[in-house]
Amino acid sequence: MGSYTGQYTDMPETYALLTESRNLALAVNTQNFPGMEVRMWYNPDEMENRQRAVFMAGCDYLLPELIVAAVA
Repeated sequence: MGSYTGQYTDMPETYALLTESRNLALAVNTQNFPGMEVRMWYNPDEMENRQRAVFMAGCDYLLPELIVAAVA
C-alpha cells in the first residue's frame, strides 16, 4: 500500500476540497489490488453468516472549475 500513498508526501497536513456532490466520480476496484481479500464466516452468537471484503476505492472530480481548495 505504501507505493500508492508514497506519491502524496508533498501534501500539507491540513487541507480541504469543496465541490458539488454531483461533480464527484467514485470507482471501486475489486480485482488486481495488493491485499484484496474476502473473508466469510459463521457467527454462532448471532446465528448468521458474516463477510468482510478489502478492496480499493478512489474518487475523482469531473469538472475542475467546480473545485475550491483551502490549505492551512
